[in-house]
Amino acid sequence: MSERNHLEFEISIDPEFEKLIPPPTEQEFAGLEAAILRDGCTDPLIVWKEHGILLDGHNRKKICDQFDMSYKTRELTFDSRNDVKRWIIERQFGRRNLTPFQRAELALLLKPMLAEEAKKRQGTRTDLQKDNIPMNSWECSFDARKKKKLAEIWSDPTSSFDTKRYMADTASQQFGREYARHQRELASQVYIAASDSKIKVGISYEPLERIKELSTSEPSIHLITSFPGNRSIESATIKHFSEFSAGGEWFILKDGLIDAICEFVKRESDRQNESSFLIAKQANVSQDTIAKAEFISCHADEAIKEKLRKGDTSINAEYRRLKKETSRSEKAERKAAPIAIPDDEKMRLEICDIAEAASRMEPENIDFIITDPPYPEKYLPVFGKLADFAAHALKPGGSLICMSGQSYLPEVFRLLNQNPELRYHWALAYLTPGGQATQLWERRVNTFWKPLLWFVKGDYSADWIGDVVKSAPNDNDKNHHHWGQSVSGMRDLLDRFVLPGKTVCDPFLGGGTTAIAARQCNCRFVGFDIDEKCLETTRQRLAELATEENHG
Repeated sequence: MSERNHLEFEISIDPEFEKLIPPPTEQEFAGLEAAILRDGCTDPLIVWKEHGILLDGHNRKKICDQFDMSYKTRELTFDSRNDVKRWIIERQFGRRNLTPFQRAELALLLKPMLAEEAKKRQGTRTDLQKDNIPMNSWECSFDARKKKKLAEIWSDPTSSFDTKRYMADTASQQFGREYARHQRELASQVYIAASDSKIKVGISYEPLERIKELSTSEPSIHLITSFPGNRSIESATIKHFSEFSAGGEWFILKDGLIDAICEFVKRESDRQNESSFLIAKQANVSQDTIAKAEFISCHADEAIKEKLRKGDTSINAEYRRLKKETSRSEKAERKAAPIAIPDDEKMRLEICDIAEAASRMEPENIDFIITDPPYPEKYLPVFGKLADFAAHALKPGGSLICMSGQSYLPEVFRLLNQNPELRYHWALAYLTPGGQATQLWERRVNTFWKPLLWFVKGDYSADWIGDVVKSAPNDNDKNHHHWGQSVSGMRDLLDRFVLPGKTVCDPFLGGGTTAIAARQCNCRFVGFDIDEKCLETTRQRLAELATEENHG
């Protein structure tokens, strides 16, 4: 260490290094200025010896220069600029006034450096020893805070012994819960599980417990393996194997796919998790916080980041908000994606009774069955046949969305629920506002809505869905069929569920409204009906739509 007067030794400022140091608040700077004016600059400025570049003490230097005060320097030797950056970042973690987002931002700057080191060591290191955790770790900070708090309690001369003991016990319990919560957060696992038809990749602190939960809807599911990891590894896996996606974190079971996914997750875990673990420890935040902050850094504007740096908003709140926004944006992009469907696959219309529909359809070939069967009591048996057809035709994770009247709703639900391959998921409300009320004289009810019963073959893992579907006011279209629904309402329903290129089936075609909505959504469509006139009407409507599109 060498000490020199700043008038005799020219110190340079490197903007890149200075940017790594979070600026103090106005109140903090004022406090520092007052202390230096009162006591002088008691702490030396740290300088990179070989280049005379200031590494720590920028604000102290500004104050000393402004008031023509002397300061001391301490010179350190480094081999490279990366070594300097790492030293500056790790030094900032010792500051108690940093917000969680500031800590996470600094940690993310360290991540590529540590990942590169881990990559060089890959293949020679099989575990992560606690002795390798840097001194500026979470445990050190936690232990110091705990000791300080207990010392403050026991040294309080105004409290009785019993009060001190009670306060110390309470504080110890609080610290114990904090430690357990932190360790649990650091223990997240990326797990791979499989059922008879699908593979699932997910995140859990207790994979076996999560598998038990999933088994209620997917009885054959079982855990394959798990690796230390967080959401970034899960997301990378979903993206890498997207061609096999069955929706969300699920994949279609294919020969060799389980081994390929396990190998990919292990490689990502080995490569990423070591650096994520270390930077989380050094920054005194959880790995989950690091992952969320990384997502925010990629998607938030600078104004939001500045609010996070100041502590005016939380990482969790902004992460949830941005997740919703990006999910909506990604869904809109998927809907707008130009999907080219061969002409012979766009539309298939056949005369067929629901009892024979399964014989006309290859198994697991349909993404969505969206239909409106007849409501009168004499037609109730068709709901049971519809359930059998759905169990045969739907892909794993596919949905049956069935419109129903309310008069015989309990019986309709029982018939749809009788097939063990289908699982009731939810009931949506289909609103028919305006002058569209149906008068049920025997029940003395004017009804402005209908239930949409939603059943899933297996487990639903696609997008979130709003459960209110709405037809445009006074759009009760009976021109094409006496039981017909409006295009506006059916289009609203399909827009919530269906992406371009998916296959939609309506085995009760009627006036063809579902076919029109599916065509507008650029979906493949299969329609059945027992009445040839319904097929003719649908073909005519589709031809009119094509003419409008060609002239539009």
